[in-house]
Amino acid sequence: MGLNLNDSAIAQAWADIRSDDSATNWLLVGYDENQKDTLKLVGSGSGGMNELKTQLDSNQVLYGIFRVIGVDQDSRRTKYVFVTFIGSGLSPLKRARTSTHKSALAQYFNGFHVEIYAAAEDDLSEDDIVKRLNSSTGAHKPKHYEF
Repeated sequence: MGLNLNDSAIAQAWADIRSDDSATNWLLVGYDENQKDTLKLVGSGSGGMNELKTQLDSNQVLYGIFRVIGVDQDSRRTKYVFVTFIGSGLSPLKRARTSTHKSALAQYFNGFHVEIYAAAEDDLSEDDIVKRLNSSTGAHKPKHYEF
């Protein structure tokens, strides 16, 4: 059975993140407890990566994406960071499920610039993400990033 991503709340949150008219800048999805191959929206908001981190649970596999803005003197460029969170309290069987489903999520959240694997909140640091974003850009790097 394939991964079920039919939750309209996920689609709406992803559309909001990509919209310049929306303050929503992150979303997090996780597995429905009653249907192991179905994902549901766990949360979304406008508080960026730091707010997303408050929703992480060491007993769950979660997938998220958040928006970061690269800022120069005369431009602002949107960047997307895709997160696969595999909580440290998970059984090996639940961890293994991640490998088959992560690629479906990566396709769903197409257009992200950086992918992060995390097992704890500390694995999501601005410094690390800035380094990864700078590595993924060409010669013209933003002066700073807004998280």
